[in-house]
Amino acid sequence: MYLSNSKVRKAFHRLQIFGRIDKCILASPKDAIDRELSCKIPPLLSAGGYIPDGDHAVPPEASWENSSYYRKRITELVGSTPVQV
Repeated sequence: MYLSNSKVRKAFHRLQIFGRIDKCILASPKDAIDRELSCKIPPLLSAGGYIPDGDHAVPPEASWENSSYYRKRITELVGSTPVQV
């Protein structure tokens, strides 16, 4: 059973979360990467206790360009999102 990020956070509000980014997105166009990251990272970061990362290893069909873009966008989103401490 898959639990959405908001359901996980509501059910386990003190849970520290790592990952939750779909690894398959790395083989998609950049606009799809942006959508995936921008809908997941800011809400989880702002609640605190979250480290953004992929849910598994980088898939072989992901290009270096997309992988680099993905990391760059995560860095930008982390730097621009207010975090609860």
